[in-house]
Amino acid sequence: MKKTSTREGENVRPAAAGSACAVSVIIVSWNVRDLLLSCIDSVCKMTAGGDYEIIVVDNASSDGTAEAVKTRFPAVRLIESRENLGFARGCNLGAEKAGGRYFFFLNPDTELKKGALDNLLSFLESGREVAVAGAKLLWPDGSYQDSYRRFFGVLFSILEVFEFHYYFPKNGVYLHSLYDLEVFREPAEVDWVVGAAFAVRRESFEKAGGFDEKIFMYAEDADLCRRIAGAGGKIYFLPQAEVIHYKGKSSGLSNVRSVDYYKSLYYYHLKHSGSLKALLFRAALSFWSAFYVLAILLKLLFRRDAENGGVKISNKLTLLKWSLFKWI
Repeated sequence: MKKTSTREGENVRPAAAGSACAVSVIIVSWNVRDLLLSCIDSVCKMTAGGDYEIIVVDNASSDGTAEAVKTRFPAVRLIESRENLGFARGCNLGAEKAGGRYFFFLNPDTELKKGALDNLLSFLESGREVAVAGAKLLWPDGSYQDSYRRFFGVLFSILEVFEFHYYFPKNGVYLHSLYDLEVFREPAEVDWVVGAAFAVRRESFEKAGGFDEKIFMYAEDADLCRRIAGAGGKIYFLPQAEVIHYKGKSSGLSNVRSVDYYKSLYYYHLKHSGSLKALLFRAALSFWSAFYVLAILLKLLFRRDAENGGVKISNKLTLLKWSLFKWI
């Protein structure tokens, strides 16, 4: 697995780092202290007396996350980074320090339901061909949240740029990626599982090289599953492992993260679809961003919605600038 370069400011509890155990629960967090504490609390309740360890990688949070974790959960192994490593590098750092035979990567804006982690572990141990097992994600009201998908092509991403899936959610490309909206009631082999809550064999993770650290955030789960599957591992969705996901709370929304999302998609397609298709995606992003900025400017000539319009323009201008001038 690729070694992450940042090691400064590391604080690991307890001192016996890397002790062998069944499962290492790895949580990467950034400025979501209260959600993280609730997440850890749910994990502790579900793992009491079990062969587990909890590792939190704090990405230089400024909201008192590290101190809160030390105070409330002294048994949690806390790794404090002096910079925001992003999700992929943070997960790899946690995995390097982990002693588990299995890694359970968990977003800080989640809460485990009863039996979730035990069911994932039992399923992974049921067959050597199972490399990854993803949980069934639920919205806070208990309704189903997308938990698995087919690998997506450039057409899917271009339509997403044009917000086609939002306005026409029943289009064939979108439905195909979501397995035609089928919610499996039994364990099912799928292309990839959403990275908010999934378990993976340590050997499969390390054989694949861990998360690709060129991806700061977004699409890293699809990329990892694709590489594990390419090496012969099987990816499964396990509906008996339920996890509540307060989606979007751990990453937030901003111009910078919007760029991170599309930048990750571009890199994903450059890696898996080829340079020509990746450039086609990038061209679509440039066109749509420019069109959107022009449309908002024209709208502002007739409506006084300067504050809201300004935010939208800033967002699209950031995307346009990156798509035209910044290259990975």
